[in-house]
Amino acid sequence: MARMRSMKTKTVTSLSMLMLVIMSLGSSNAANGSINCSELILTTAAHCVKATLPVTPSSSSVQFSCLPGYISNSDLATCTADGVWDVPACVLIQIFCPLTPLLPSVCGCVTGSLPETVASQLEPVTVPFFCLAGYVSSKSFAVCQPNGIWDIPTCLPQIVCPESTLTTAVHCVEQTLPLTVYSAAMPAEVPFQCLVDFVSSSEVATCSAEGLWLIPACLPKIVCPTYSLVTALHCVLDFLPETIYSSVEPATVVFSCLEGFTSGSSVATCNSAGLWDIPVCVLTAILCPLTPLLPSACDCVTGSLP
Repeated sequence: MARMRSMKTKTVTSLSMLMLVIMSLGSSNAANGSINCSELILTTAAHCVKATLPVTPSSSSVQFSCLPGYISNSDLATCTADGVWDVPACVLIQIFCPLTPLLPSVCGCVTGSLPETVASQLEPVTVPFFCLAGYVSSKSFAVCQPNGIWDIPTCLPQIVCPESTLTTAVHCVEQTLPLTVYSAAMPAEVPFQCLVDFVSSSEVATCSAEGLWLIPACLPKIVCPTYSLVTALHCVLDFLPETIYSSVEPATVVFSCLEGFTSGSSVATCNSAGLWDIPVCVLTAILCPLTPLLPSACDCVTGSLP
């Protein structure tokens, strides 16, 4: 019994300890009769924004705020007439999500309900969620949101692409596209690679809405080498970079002439023979019209500028 009394004496709540610290910090000035609250350091252990309450006269207040996810009944810490800080308590903001029936006709999910739930912004609550056979969802749980509304996943009809074996006959690396189940909201893609000396417009094979694999075509690679350009061609570029492409994807490089020159195109093209088609830069022609010369106007011999 004596031991139990000793343990009870040592058991003091954090709030009582905080009040003892605050009371010990209070100070009074008997000479002039004024009472001040001493400086008080607030810590995140009390769920408030870490700050220091300065030495403050009694009956005065200092702005106070809680950490995100917590709330208090006041945004002011007040110095009482006794010279003790009255600091509002920060409590966890609770979120209530109501009992919510699940209707297969609406969500494509198993019949049931989401329970009445108490959560918080810091401790979200999730509940397992199941789709009906033949349906799939991007998530396997419903979430109680900060606005008190359940975030319920949508179950969509599943699309199945069968396992498919690719061979080198289609000029791609030999591989197997796996059995893939997905929905229209979750496109299914599998990495795809062509053989050396072949290129494709995509690096993935896609499971289509019809349940068929869309496999990119691997076409012979066309390479135009790095090509040095000189100012004798009257163009701005120093060189055309090495360019790799296929016959269905023409490769072009932006091209421009030096000032005072023009060309019939603004791009240099890598052609199917692996050679660069380079626009010709020609001197920009300036046309000055036939202009009569009148002695009365220019004190010159009568005639014309051609």
